[in-house]
Amino acid sequence: MRFISLRTKFLIGILGVILFLGVLLIILVKTIMTQRLESELQKRGVYIAKNIASESIDSIVTENFLNLNLLILEHKEIDEDIEYIFILDEKGKVFAHTFEEKFPAALKEANIVKSGQAYNIQPLIIGETHILDIAYPILKGELGVLHLGISEEPIMGAISAITQTLMLIIIGFLVLEGIITIITATAVTKPIAKLIQSAKEIGSGNLQHKVGVKTNDEIGQLTGAFNKMTEDLRATTVKCDELSREVNERRKVEEALKISEKKYRDLVDNAPVGIF
Repeated sequence: MRFISLRTKFLIGILGVILFLGVLLIILVKTIMTQRLESELQKRGVYIAKNIASESIDSIVTENFLNLNLLILEHKEIDEDIEYIFILDEKGKVFAHTFEEKFPAALKEANIVKSGQAYNIQPLIIGETHILDIAYPILKGELGVLHLGISEEPIMGAISAITQTLMLIIIGFLVLEGIITIITATAVTKPIAKLIQSAKEIGSGNLQHKVGVKTNDEIGQLTGAFNKMTEDLRATTVKCDELSREVNERRKVEEALKISEKKYRDLVDNAPVGIF
């Protein structure tokens, strides 16, 4: 039926709009949260790198590399988000590092601080881990450069959790909206279906039929008008039937009078004696 298909289209349209707005909201929130958390992580990383660089000056100047290694290992153990720390001298030689195995030589050229830069931040992927490599010059680069690798996994996990929560909320809202829409649409379509069935009954000649819909909304008003129309049509039909019967009776009387008149006229015309 056409009104059912319209209801379906209306429902799909509403759910589609909600889904679109939900996806848009997720993208917006994810983008804003990513930028905000990324900015906070960078600030935190730069602050840590600055402190370690400052603390390492004495050990570098005195060439106490054992103490330098203990210093960076201590900072790495304190902060679980720190993936690695290593220090290069002004010629690119490794002073100290926190890697348990061999130092990955590729990291030397992964993040270069250009002249005039206070520090430089370079996103890296090591294995499956997303890392921000923060290169911070020690004494403006005169004693080398400290590299701090801080993991982005915590903020990515937080963003993922927020995204999943938003998705669950949107899905729940879609389900709830779908149920409400179906209930509302059903409350409208059932009375309309009754009206259509009643129209068919009346169209087939059953003028005694009444629509059994009792609501206080527009459908109820339409039902009342429909039943009133049926009553008026039935009353008009009754009057027409009575008028038709009256006309038929008059025709019968006129026919009887014509027959009676003809009978007596024939009697007069054919009488053997004169009639005055």
